[in-house]
Amino acid sequence: MVGGASAIALLLAVLLPALPLPSAGTVVLAVLAFGGIVAMLVAAGVLGEKAARVVPVPARRPSAGGPCGGCGCGGGCSAPTRSGVPTEAVAEAN
Repeated sequence: MVGGASAIALLLAVLLPALPLPSAGTVVLAVLAFGGIVAMLVAAGVLGEKAARVVPVPARRPSAGGPCGGCGCGGGCSAPTRSGVPTEAVAEAN
């Protein structure tokens, strides 16, 4: 949508000075193109807002004072580490 709006603006920026249109025709063409650009940008904003509402809200990180040691991994104490071993087993090994 935003690409389409910029393509219309670029096309209009090239055509208006190049075409031998009367003043009224230039104004009408400019107003129509500006309206199309604004409509496409509003539509892109609406689609972006809808897409943002579909994305799930991330889970809250565990607090450091709770049962988790507060490592900051965001998965809680039973979350696997990068090695695939749960963090509880890593803590017991150390």
